[in-house]
Amino acid sequence: MGSGMVTRIHQHDISVMHMRSKFTVKNPATVKGCTLSLDYWGGVIVRVNGKEVARGHMKGELPVDYPEEAFLNGKGKPLDNRKKKDAERLALRKRTSTIKIPSKLLRAGMNVVTVELRQAPVLQKANVKPAAVYNSHKVRRFWNLEWPPIGLLRARMTTSSGAVVGDKARSKGIKVWNNPPHNTAFVFDYGNPVEKTSPVLIHAARNTVFSGRLMVGSAQAIKGLKVKVGDLTSKGGGKLPGSIVQIRYAAPVSAAKSWVPLDRFDGLMERIPAVVPVYKTPLKRKKFYGALVDRSDFTPRAVAPIWLSVRVPANAAPGIYEGTISLTAAGLKPTTIPLRVSVSAWTMEAPAKRRVQNYLCYAEEVYPRYYGVPVWSDKHFDMVGKTLALAAEANSRQVYANLTVNFMGNNTNPDALVRWVKQSGGKFKYDFTIFDKYMDMVAKTIGKPSNLRLHCWPSAGKYQTGGGTLVAVLEPGGKISTMAQPTVGTPENLAFWQPVISKVLKKLKARGWLDITTFGYNIYNSVPPPKMVDVAYKLWPEGAWSISSHCGAQDMKFLGTNPKVVMPVRYASAIRSTGPKPGRPPMPRQNAFCKATRAGGGTESFFNDKSAVGDLLSVVEEVVNVGYDGLCEFGLNLFPLKKKTGGYYIPQVGRGINWAGSGRSTAAILAPGPDGPLGTERFEMFREGTQLCEAMLFVKAQLGNAKVGAALKKKAGDVLKRRKQALSRTWFGFRHMPETYNAELLEVAGEMAQAAGK
Repeated sequence: MGSGMVTRIHQHDISVMHMRSKFTVKNPATVKGCTLSLDYWGGVIVRVNGKEVARGHMKGELPVDYPEEAFLNGKGKPLDNRKKKDAERLALRKRTSTIKIPSKLLRAGMNVVTVELRQAPVLQKANVKPAAVYNSHKVRRFWNLEWPPIGLLRARMTTSSGAVVGDKARSKGIKVWNNPPHNTAFVFDYGNPVEKTSPVLIHAARNTVFSGRLMVGSAQAIKGLKVKVGDLTSKGGGKLPGSIVQIRYAAPVSAAKSWVPLDRFDGLMERIPAVVPVYKTPLKRKKFYGALVDRSDFTPRAVAPIWLSVRVPANAAPGIYEGTISLTAAGLKPTTIPLRVSVSAWTMEAPAKRRVQNYLCYAEEVYPRYYGVPVWSDKHFDMVGKTLALAAEANSRQVYANLTVNFMGNNTNPDALVRWVKQSGGKFKYDFTIFDKYMDMVAKTIGKPSNLRLHCWPSAGKYQTGGGTLVAVLEPGGKISTMAQPTVGTPENLAFWQPVISKVLKKLKARGWLDITTFGYNIYNSVPPPKMVDVAYKLWPEGAWSISSHCGAQDMKFLGTNPKVVMPVRYASAIRSTGPKPGRPPMPRQNAFCKATRAGGGTESFFNDKSAVGDLLSVVEEVVNVGYDGLCEFGLNLFPLKKKTGGYYIPQVGRGINWAGSGRSTAAILAPGPDGPLGTERFEMFREGTQLCEAMLFVKAQLGNAKVGAALKKKAGDVLKRRKQALSRTWFGFRHMPETYNAELLEVAGEMAQAAGK
């Protein structure tokens, strides 16, 4: 224990890691020597073909302790991997083992070597309780727990014989391999030469969209790649046409199209390019907790991720459907891969009836600036409509009605849906042409919104960021200028808005949308001033509000200057909320949306455009599991816009909330295609996660259904329990192996639907 000031405990996010690699042996008798060299943190257990070979730095079942010098310098302070003077002690963390693999353990054909890593004890102050390690960032940083005492730094196998083929060898020709869609694919990926391509398995339900993925790669450019899917049939005689399978190609990231790291893929293109080139993505030097990562074997390749998204009809018979995927390309022998789609008997509701609701953010001004289309041209409306339609696929059906110019501040929307037309004597008429076309576009693309926000007034107070004070003026000849609205909260402001809001409400009532319409308000960490609430109340006494703020919470109400003026908050988006309050659910690690009468709270965004693809599969369920209605403050289409000085900037969204452009959340879960927005790999996972969350809620609801038998309820309860455990703090099982969890959830949802007669 040294001086007694410190102690060692096993306290880290990951306590055990399992890694494996495969190699092929032609003839074990010819292999005279086989050695595995490992550099690692913690302790290791090595197995070959399931049999233990050796242990490194292990004492019984626990790794050997590190000396205090691996944590502290001579003055008893934590080591800093940025300081050269600490390099000698930092080097004590790396452990090395050289392990001889007996030839008798090898077998002809495929062999598997597994490395199990176990976390070594970490150093901690003796008087700090273990829970405080997680709850205090300062404690974690001071006691160097940002260095995980577990990890594999390097592994290399050598043999004296050429009779062994490792899985690191690149195929010389075109290789087709499996890669489930929740895995993050990179432009340097290659197919394991010792593995055969397996069938593509997709688990889905009726009225859902789920995906599978194949990878095609080569050291040379891939020319003429074509992929086709035939009809799918089940043993029960069911048939699904091949046309329900959407085949798309994930394009490599470019700085002009995505905020995603440049060595990944993102936008899903409708057409596979005639030539998939060898990518020239620069390979940056990387460090892992101060240790330089060896990336010498990362070589440029041509890689084509092929997405196969199945849109299952609502009337499809449940069962397993089988078909084939056919691939052809120059230099590739015609290849067929089995496709199996398991369809659950559960039918997902139409978006308007779903329990999960996400409130994602969009910026209509992106399209004129990115594509150069005229503002409010047919093409502009079409692109905004595509954005809303894609968002609705993930049940995000919130619509902005910007009645002021630059509502979000920082040079956002340059025009408003309603224009003031000056008349003689200081009077006005009003042009609702754009407003009507906008609402027609909404009705055509998503139907009735879940929330229509009327943006009339700017945020007030200390964190006012500009914008929202101006309205659009239609000048003679069609030119658009701006004019300041009267001071908010004054009789003049009330008179200014009275004819406009009256007409807007009349138009929305005619559409049957009045019940989903709210006044929208965005602010850093406050509520509208009472005088603003006075004006809103007089304009629409029966009205309600939506708010996006750090203080979004359950059962919110906005008050006027008169105690009798009380307006409800129907929807609240909570961003980085300060903490849970009595009667409210605990905070998730992500921005949360809620119907304010039921739930509230939220935290700083945990995911952004750099997050792993699979993370988007679980985020909605995590938020809903603690009582929220869905996710908020995720950007749909905040594409990179060119700066005049070079580089790119993110359009502002969520004025006063400070997430756009800060890396605190996703800026664009869609991608700019040749003719407007497209889905991405991340969007597909987000949509799947939303659908799975809906299935989870359906199963929970049926646990109280008398028509469902006890045995099935127990089975469903076990499924939900395993799923909740898998979605725990580290998410290891769900993030890396979600297929089993998702398949059993959809299966039990189907069984409960049949038992309940739904």
